[in-house]
Amino acid sequence: MASKRLGVGATCEALLQCLKPRKYLKDAYPNPEKGQRLSGLIAIKTDIKRVSKKDQVCVVFRHDEFPNKEIFCVKRWVKVITEGDPRQLFVEERPEQEGRAVADKEMPESIRNPSRGHGRVSREDLNEILAQGFNVDDDNEPVAENNDRRNNAKGIRDYGQEWVNHVGTCYRKQEGFPNHRPKLVHLNGQLLAEFDDLCAMFLIMLPRRFIHVVILPQTNAKLAAESQRATTFGEFLRWIGIWLCMATCKGYSRDDFWSSKPINEFVGAPIRFNKWMSKRRFDYILGALTFHDTAPPVYQDRFHFMRQLIDAWNNNISSKFVPSWATCLDESMSIWLSKYTCPGWLCVERKPHPFGNEHHSICCGLSGVMFGIELVEGNDEPPERPRPAYSDIGPTGGLLLRLTKPIHNTGKIVVLDSGFSVLDALVALKKHGVFGTTILKKRRFWPKHCPGGDIDYAMSTSAVLVGEVKALKGEHKGVPYHIICMKEERWVTKVFATYGTTTPQEDSKVALRRLDNRTERCFHYCDVFVNHYSFRHAVDDHNHLRQADLSLEETWKTHRWENRVFAFILAISEVNAFLAMRYFVWQNEEKDTAILSFRRMLSRALIFNEHYQDDKENAVPTEGFGCQAYGSLGVALKVHTSCS
Repeated sequence: MASKRLGVGATCEALLQCLKPRKYLKDAYPNPEKGQRLSGLIAIKTDIKRVSKKDQVCVVFRHDEFPNKEIFCVKRWVKVITEGDPRQLFVEERPEQEGRAVADKEMPESIRNPSRGHGRVSREDLNEILAQGFNVDDDNEPVAENNDRRNNAKGIRDYGQEWVNHVGTCYRKQEGFPNHRPKLVHLNGQLLAEFDDLCAMFLIMLPRRFIHVVILPQTNAKLAAESQRATTFGEFLRWIGIWLCMATCKGYSRDDFWSSKPINEFVGAPIRFNKWMSKRRFDYILGALTFHDTAPPVYQDRFHFMRQLIDAWNNNISSKFVPSWATCLDESMSIWLSKYTCPGWLCVERKPHPFGNEHHSICCGLSGVMFGIELVEGNDEPPERPRPAYSDIGPTGGLLLRLTKPIHNTGKIVVLDSGFSVLDALVALKKHGVFGTTILKKRRFWPKHCPGGDIDYAMSTSAVLVGEVKALKGEHKGVPYHIICMKEERWVTKVFATYGTTTPQEDSKVALRRLDNRTERCFHYCDVFVNHYSFRHAVDDHNHLRQADLSLEETWKTHRWENRVFAFILAISEVNAFLAMRYFVWQNEEKDTAILSFRRMLSRALIFNEHYQDDKENAVPTEGFGCQAYGSLGVALKVHTSCS
């Protein structure tokens, strides 16, 4: 069948993202859906326009929604619905120029070449990224609250601090807070001893109610539009299990796993999924995935499509998991190379995967389970959106209070790195019942209330030995704090602390330092440094497990940003399930605790999940949903505990 011809008066349609000028479309459609098209376009002429920094043949339209305005689209992206006047057909004026789009052409080599995204960004690449206007989180730059040159000139007297010989009383212990171990809500020791259902543990870490109430209905609505049958909860779990199974091997295309050729030891993928789900069905579910059911706001919000999912995940994990007395807050990266298709895109040069979305994350120090994330929106945060909770305290203080909300008024501690060295934020945490420490580092300027020059001078004398600890005492907004300082061979380690002492912990591991004169010095850390060195890597360890050489996020090749966020959530939940099994269930057994072995077992459990044959999968759980979420142990949980 011949394609319809384009001419004056032809009725056409085109993707909203392909229509120009953007300012007209942005006002009328601030938050377009994926693949949303605009119909009713009436062609009036063709013209040569500058699109993607090259001259291209475009079709100019009029439309009832844009009176007295002309909108246009590159000719190749226009679909003709009804032909116009056959005597006024458009003649090809000029062929389109060849070459890559500017979105790829002008990206630095470190961004265009994924293999270079697995190490630190060179200074040359970083300067190029900055010159092009990209957002960069530079470890050498101070946070906004500390960006003041005067901080470097202030001393101990300016901040009303004083040296103390010994800090023997811990404010936290003085208030009677014990060191609690982490726990899973409604699961005690007896139930955990019998727990062997990996699928159930994975569902504890996922917002199952959100899947039932939002993801499945909205996805099924799009499947119905494609004349496809609705997916069920069991089939959706199988679909996730197939993704995890693909992430257990590397170097194959997605089609290889559905090849009709027999499995060969040396050629092609080592497994086939045809008997569990057809490739066509798998792709239909992938294309229909939707993660929201609320109407977009009247203003442009590029994060609208994923806000519900992130909030649901945070609410779910905070209701199912209780962290231990020690936690760690740091950053996690979700890999994405193109800034143009990624809201909130950042370059964080100190990270092993420096390009993509940055999430502030908080993990339990003992189990390693991540129980809170917040996406860094940066310049793409809509100014019309209501400010998030605790914004009046400042950006750093508000962030810390939002992420530590599950542990407010519990007397637990949070270990922070130099990116959060704001005393106002630490004081705000203390007022909400959370103690903390943050490492102090000169990032062009010393943090406010840290007289770094005076500290270095006082600790530089030969009378202060390597490993010796001294403290500065101060009070800020009615909250007492200490700057605890420990001398190293070539520098002085400093921390803001709202708890702790300077007393060496004799039961801790012995620290060894080799001095310049080839002598050794052995000593014990005080409790603040014991906790810092014990728990500071909790988030990094979680990230390492998630971003191992075989990772779900790299296996899931996608051009849709929303899918990358969902893959990030699935990967976090997978690692959480692994860490929970390792800490709560396998602690007294000899188990293979490699993440890859766990993923193989989990993918099998999801592919052959017990929900797949359930006739009531489409019913939204109401009463007793908290018990059902634990899978085969739901009946036991209902007997032993009461849950909503």
